[in-house]
Amino acid sequence: EKFNFSKNKIINYKNKIKVLVMPEGIPSEIELFINFCLRNQCKEIVFNFRLHPIFKNNKIINEIMSRKSSNIKISNNNINYDFNNNDFLLYRGTAAVMNAVKFGLVPIYLEEKNEVSVDPLFEVNKRYIIDYDNNLLNFINKILNKKNFRNELIKIKKFSKLFYDK
Repeated sequence: EKFNFSKNKIINYKNKIKVLVMPEGIPSEIELFINFCLRNQCKEIVFNFRLHPIFKNNKIINEIMSRKSSNIKISNNNINYDFNNNDFLLYRGTAAVMNAVKFGLVPIYLEEKNEVSVDPLFEVNKRYIIDYDNNLLNFINKILNKKNFRNELIKIKKFSKLFYDK
């Protein structure tokens, strides 16, 4: 039921685009992701926040999330459920991106201005990088409609498989 990156046609289902958001367990990173998601709220996208276990029952995080938006949700599911039930992974430094890719999620690295990349896929991820100021829905539409993105996704998948074979 995922996006089907077939030869020239991408079959997209009619439901909302589900984006798994996995910040590292650092408050400033969580805030960065929350603000990015708030700026990118739209009826087409649901953000599923998977917080680091140390923040699972954090009052401050729960308060921030409850005030903000109906399409930003905190996930309390197990990780395999989240990998199976989302389409994209919005990430920065988490090594969980390797597993997410194996489950068929399309990785999107959130880049800050003038940063040194913390992307575990930096060797192979050249296109699946969104600048903090860009629009996520436009970016996803670009991914789904360009052949060079599909070719790169194949490279990323191979890399993530090899990563665990080593």
